[in-house]
Amino acid sequence: MTKIKKTDHFYLIDGSGYIFRAYYALPPLSRKSDGLPTGAVSGFCSMLFKLLEDSRSDDSDYKPTHFAHLGSQSSVKKSSEFRELTQESNYLISKNIIESLEKYSQDTIFFFPSSATIYEGYQDKTVDEKTKPLPMTNYAISKYKTQQLISTKKELQLNTGILFSHESEYRRPNFFSKKVIEFLSNYYFGKKECLRVGDISIERDIGYAEEYVDGIYKMMSKNQKNELIFSSNHLYKLKEIIDNSLDMLNIKYEILIEDNIVSYIDLKTSNKFIVSDKSEFRKYDLRGIRGNNTRIKEELDWEPKIKLEEICRRMVKYELNNK
Repeated sequence: MTKIKKTDHFYLIDGSGYIFRAYYALPPLSRKSDGLPTGAVSGFCSMLFKLLEDSRSDDSDYKPTHFAHLGSQSSVKKSSEFRELTQESNYLISKNIIESLEKYSQDTIFFFPSSATIYEGYQDKTVDEKTKPLPMTNYAISKYKTQQLISTKKELQLNTGILFSHESEYRRPNFFSKKVIEFLSNYYFGKKECLRVGDISIERDIGYAEEYVDGIYKMMSKNQKNELIFSSNHLYKLKEIIDNSLDMLNIKYEILIEDNIVSYIDLKTSNKFIVSDKSEFRKYDLRGIRGNNTRIKEELDWEPKIKLEEICRRMVKYELNNK
């Protein structure tokens, strides 16, 4: 394996953060046909393409040796509300970056993060790289379209990582694990409210984000085109995130089930503080989909070690230390 060197030029693109800031920094530009505000995406792409064009010379100081495009509109819920904007953010930006690399920097090693949601049409199934994707939501479709595009670019060193759930202290609050642990930490400090969540009986393949980044580094250091599943190969119920966090915070509780609605009751106050509400359930979700990580273990010598209990411990500790 060839390690990434100090003299290499590594482009790390986190499109969601940049586009969010660009939305407020650039003049409002809307598409005439439907009024969709496309100014942020357009401005971000223009700056990025100029950077790539400036790097077209082999002796350019800007020429990327490695390029990781991690940006996307990552909310499954919002992807259904803003279908066209999701396709533009998730697919068209990726397509334009790949075409720019094809034109100006064919030797660049590229990484694209696809998503386990491309298998969301299945239930209770172990999948591997040969499993036919079955995307159902707009978000999953946008990811799979990029994956398909990459598979056609045989002459480029384009890598795809199919990432299963990867949690960490730095998750955004719209994700289940962060939302729950942030809420429970506030509850621990006296903010006695009630959190409504979706189906907590769902089982997901969950790992720790820092280990997945290490896997991405190994993949990009390999200097060859590949498509691999990044997974823990272990299923956890979403309920376990709640239970582990409550135990770490020493909050005593009991669980009440009425009409298939699960409620957590605070034994000290008798109040409901977490309710699994059917109105929050998703039509499509990753239900019992386990990723077989045999290939990535064999090819990259990568296997995640950190289990869910330790992930929750780190997330709870981070929240308590930052209140």
